[in-house]
Amino acid sequence: MSESSDPLERELSAVHPRAVSPDLRRSVGEQLAAPQTGRRWVWDAALAGVLAVGGVLVLVVPWRKTPVPPEVPVVVPAPPAANTTEEFVPTLIVYQRALARSPEDLDALLARAAPAGGAEPLTRSTSNFDALIGDK
Repeated sequence: MSESSDPLERELSAVHPRAVSPDLRRSVGEQLAAPQTGRRWVWDAALAGVLAVGGVLVLVVPWRKTPVPPEVPVVVPAPPAANTTEEFVPTLIVYQRALARSPEDLDALLARAAPAGGAEPLTRSTSNFDALIGDK
């Protein structure tokens, strides 16, 4: 503090706290002397609950296993049976290769794949065509 005579400092130095009343001293003393009753048991129960939950988590969580997905068996298809002459069904590539070798090879392949009784010859009929497009 400075030695100057500031009016606020002079007023503050004159202020003193009030003396404690005997009633206040008696009331505080009674509260301190009284046994602790009330909500202490609530805190004890809360602490016990938290510890119980923590114990359960420590015991249960480490041993809980995630289910292992079942292993899907690999199914390997059986190899196709070898084509015999009765079951011979040529594919487009077989026809293309036969034609690339020679026209006679293509004719032999066509004869081999043809039905035994022979197929009906295709006929060209204009009446069927006209009926199809709706002319007659």
